[in-house]
Amino acid sequence: MNDNTTSTSEIVSVRLTLNVAYLLNGEPAQDMITRLQRMCEHAIGHGMLTGDSAAEVDEYTIHVSVPPAPLPEDAIAGFMRQRIEDGNLDAEDIPTRLARYGLMAPDDFIAEMRERLDAAQDDGAADLFGGQP
Repeated sequence: MNDNTTSTSEIVSVRLTLNVAYLLNGEPAQDMITRLQRMCEHAIGHGMLTGDSAAEVDEYTIHVSVPPAPLPEDAIAGFMRQRIEDGNLDAEDIPTRLARYGLMAPDDFIAEMRERLDAAQDDGAADLFGGQP
């Protein structure tokens, strides 16, 4: 926060979602991830997020990553159904799980479900991915 900001200043938190699909043309993917993060930091450092206004960027976080491959909905539903039928998920726990999963960041949810599905397959469960990796 800058020294000229008074305690009565209003702060608003905003989220910008930017998805980029690069044609790499021989460039390493990791280099493009690094470049994208640097360009965002450059834009912040040069006032490009506030334009011609008196507003200032107070705080920011940047997370640049390659999103995980999506999981089929039926694989997740089948996994949950199997856990309920096997007695590994009590009915009274379902509302808590729904709330927890609903509040998770999508990438975190996919990672957790993929880990649980992979563990279930390693334990001899049916192919929950329907033949997909």
